[in-house]
Amino acid sequence: MNKYELGWIIGIIDGEGSIILMNRKYGRRIPRITITSTDIEIMDKCKDILGGYYCKRNDKRYGTKQAYMFVLHGERAIKFLEKHWQKFVHPVKKKRALHVSKYYKVDNVNSFEKEFYLL
Repeated sequence: MNKYELGWIIGIIDGEGSIILMNRKYGRRIPRITITSTDIEIMDKCKDILGGYYCKRNDKRYGTKQAYMFVLHGERAIKFLEKHWQKFVHPVKKKRALHVSKYYKVDNVNSFEKEFYLL
C-alpha cells in the first residue's frame, strides 16, 4: 500500500466507515472495519488495498441504488489499526482504533467491550 492509497483508505474509513466489535460464537467479539457505499468501484478499491471482502446490502435505506458493504475483520483489521490508528482524524474512530490496537488481546473481554463502547 502506497501513501496515496493509505490516505485514501483512512479518509474513506473516517468518513463512511465504522470500527466496531463483531459478535462471535461463545460470547467472543472481534474488531471489524466496515464501509458502506452504493459505488461498487469504491468496494473494489477497498478490497484491492486491504484485502477483506464486500457483499450486497439488502435494505432500502439507500433508495433505489444497490448498496454494498466492505468488511475487514479479525487479525487483518487489528494489524491495520495497530499500524495506522494515529492517522485517523475523526475523534471517536481514532479512539476506537487506538483502543483496539492496545487492548484487543486482554484476558477480560467484557471489561474491554465496556470501555470500547464508552468511547
